[in-house]
Amino acid sequence: MIDFRYHVVSIIAVFLALTVGLVLGASFLPKAQVDFLNGQITSANNAKNRLETKQFSLSADNQHMQDYIDGTKDNLVNNQLFNDAVVVVRAAGYDPGAVNSVLALTKQAAATITADITVNPTFADPSSVASLQDLVANYAPLGQKVPGGDPVAQAINLLVEALTVQSAATGAAAGSASASPAASPSASATPNAVPAAMTAAWAVRTVQAFKSIGVISVTVMPSATNPVKPTAAFMAAPLDPAPDPQNSLYLSLAQALRAAGAGPVIGGSAPAAGAGGLITAVLKDAAATKTVSTVDDTDSTIGQVAVVFVLYGESRNAAAPAGHYGTTGTTDGPLPKLPKLLPAPSPSAS
Repeated sequence: MIDFRYHVVSIIAVFLALTVGLVLGASFLPKAQVDFLNGQITSANNAKNRLETKQFSLSADNQHMQDYIDGTKDNLVNNQLFNDAVVVVRAAGYDPGAVNSVLALTKQAAATITADITVNPTFADPSSVASLQDLVANYAPLGQKVPGGDPVAQAINLLVEALTVQSAATGAAAGSASASPAASPSASATPNAVPAAMTAAWAVRTVQAFKSIGVISVTVMPSATNPVKPTAAFMAAPLDPAPDPQNSLYLSLAQALRAAGAGPVIGGSAPAAGAGGLITAVLKDAAATKTVSTVDDTDSTIGQVAVVFVLYGESRNAAAPAGHYGTTGTTDGPLPKLPKLLPAPSPSAS
C-alpha cells in the first residue's frame, strides 16, 4: 500500500506544475520567480521519490519479516503447550480461516483441546431469557446458587462451570447422565439425579442443554469420562463489530473463564479492534483490560504465534496481568515474551 504522504506530495507537485504553466501562459515573470517555482517543483518531486523509495523498502522489510515468521512458526510454537489444555469459545461471526490457523498452531504446540463451542447471537437475545432461566434452575448442581445478577449472567457462569469441570466422577452422583451422554435434554425438562456438584458427565448434559435451546453450537464436546481442566482459553472475536449486548456477553464469558482458572485470550483481526469491535470493548472496559488478553491480528502468522505465546503464559499463571498484542491502536507489541524454545518430541518406538 502506497503511503498517504506519497499521494499528498504527488498532488502538490501536479498543482505546482499547473500553477507555473498558468502563470507563464498568462504573463511574463521575472526569471528569478520562474527559477524559484521550478525549484519548488523539483524539490517536491525529489521528496515524492524519496517517500516512494522508503515505501518500497518498508514493504520489502515487512515481506521479509512475514516470510521469516512463516518459515519458523512451527519451531517457535513447537511443544510449547505440552501438558496444557485449552478450551475454545468462538463468537458468532468469527473468521474461520484465522481460527483454523490458530488451532493448527495450537495443535503444533501440543495442547489438548478440552471443548470447542460457538456462542450464537440468541444467547444475548431477550427472547432467550426464559429458556436460560429454566436451564439454570434444572441443571445447576443441587444446593448450588449460581452466581450472577440476572438469568443471562447465571447461565454464563453455569456454562463456564461445565466447560472447566475437573471431576472425573461419573458414578451414582451423575445418575442417568453417564448412561446416555449423547442425549440432548431440553432446558425445560427435569433431568434425573441432579448431582450435588458438577461432574464430568453432568457437565456434558449441561452443555447439551445449552445446545438444545440454540444458544451455542458444539464442535468438540467436553469428555464425560476423562475430563481435563483447561489451563487457558482461546476466544475468537467476531469478524465484524457486534451489537453491545453481544460484546457484553463475550466479556462476561471471558471474565468467568479467568475466574475458573482458564486465562483467556481474545483473538481477532483489525475490525475487532475498531469501533464496536470486541477487542475495543475489552480495551475500553476498566476491569477487562486488566484481566483479558487480546491479539488483534490473528489473520496473520505473527498474530497466530502471539496467541500461542499468550496461551503459554496464561497456562502458567492465569492470574497474571493481561497483555494486548498486535498492530492496531495501543498494544504491548507484536508478541509476548518469547518462551524458551523446546525440542521436538522424540518419535515413539514402534
